[in-house]
Amino acid sequence: MPIKEPMHSIRVRIVGGILIFTIIAIPLLLLIDYSLSTNPNYAKASYIFDKHTIWKLKPKLKGIKVYEGKPGNEENTFLLTLNNMGFRGRHWTKNRTKKQRVIILGDSYVAGLDYPDEEIFTGQIESRLNEVQEEYEVLNASCPAWGIDQSLLRWENEGIAFKPDQLIFVINPNDVREGYIKEHLFVNGLNVLEQAKNRVHFKERCLWYMANKSSIFQYIQSKVGYEFGSFERMFEFYTFNFGLDDRTDWDRPLFAQELDPEVAKAYIYVKKCLAHMQAICSENNVQFKLVILPSQTEFKNIIHLEGYEMGRLSKYLTALNKDLKIPLLDLFEEASKLENPLSLFQSWEYHLNKKGHDFVAAHLSEFIQEK
Repeated sequence: MPIKEPMHSIRVRIVGGILIFTIIAIPLLLLIDYSLSTNPNYAKASYIFDKHTIWKLKPKLKGIKVYEGKPGNEENTFLLTLNNMGFRGRHWTKNRTKKQRVIILGDSYVAGLDYPDEEIFTGQIESRLNEVQEEYEVLNASCPAWGIDQSLLRWENEGIAFKPDQLIFVINPNDVREGYIKEHLFVNGLNVLEQAKNRVHFKERCLWYMANKSSIFQYIQSKVGYEFGSFERMFEFYTFNFGLDDRTDWDRPLFAQELDPEVAKAYIYVKKCLAHMQAICSENNVQFKLVILPSQTEFKNIIHLEGYEMGRLSKYLTALNKDLKIPLLDLFEEASKLENPLSLFQSWEYHLNKKGHDFVAAHLSEFIQEK
């Protein structure tokens, strides 16, 4: 009759086997993950979920970028690094390093992901302001595709804790559309701004987290055709255009001489958001300033369309500012004075080029110094 092995001995073998497998498997998986991460096709997702702004860039992200983002320029690259907040520039600390702290808030135009830190306008501004005396600290608080709603929420829930002397909000036409249409921050029945429940469900957030953490996961989903962790997934949960014959140019309805009622509501929504930003600044002794940044489409497309008007956002904000009295820098007006305003934008895309960043830096540096 065979002798039975004691049960505790079997358990020891099982636990020992699992332990040995784990000791071997974990380093092997980490090595595979690192190896895959060097391939841009399997790089970890650069956006992370945020309970306030839905998405933001991953803090301390590093990646090789093509300079200017220009097709055919792949040999000319630079190292893009984000700080502890997921923004461009130096790490944020609550302790000041200079006498004056300025936060510049905005979207991809402010983020300037196609250029190194020292070439985007926020980096240039700090250098310009400190040429004579080291007095200014300029903090870039931006993320691609943020609307006015997300900029406001980031300021209210995080930015104000860093106690700047000035808050500069850089607004361009797409901020109006993206903020209003998403309905992430809406005007409730009491005529008060309220953050809506996030539409990105728990399962999606878990898979998004995996895309942030694992290149193995990125490899697997690339083979099965999924895109968890990519910005394109947001279109599953949010609408970004008016749906008013704007299939090729989502901002076009904003420039109509006779506004659709829905677009008119979007402009009213902007006034509500700006008034709320202004109120927070007043309560915290922060000077609030507004910068209107034109879009490429105004000088390239709208100018040729009958029934549409360039500078619509500029005119609207100038008019409503008679009530709000926010210090205003209108860069649409300044750009219109140039012989060729299109020279400020990338010809292969729609963002600011190096000349555009230089242009904004020159004007905004002076604006910051105005009392």
